[in-house]
Amino acid sequence: LVTAWRDVHMAGWRDVSSRFDFAQGPLFRDVDLSYISIEEHRTWLTMHICFKKLIDEDPEVRRIWAEDMLLLRADDGAMKWMGDVDASSDEDCARRWVF
Repeated sequence: LVTAWRDVHMAGWRDVSSRFDFAQGPLFRDVDLSYISIEEHRTWLTMHICFKKLIDEDPEVRRIWAEDMLLLRADDGAMKWMGDVDASSDEDCARRWVF
């Protein structure tokens, strides 16, 4: 599974030059990224985009994901604070971390 994920991740970088283009690259054209509800987050969640492609296109990987993995919600832990923060604003992010 890790090797398959790495292969997709490496292939994703073949046709793009920055993280801003990664999700829009040809490899991910048919991958539904609507679960990443804040569109600007798609530019830095490249690892999630690759995994989504794997579970969408490979039935065995999808089965492993659905039945055999312990899944933890990102918004239950350290990333919870990002839900209502403007990720494009360094000031908003710093303010949330400090206060």
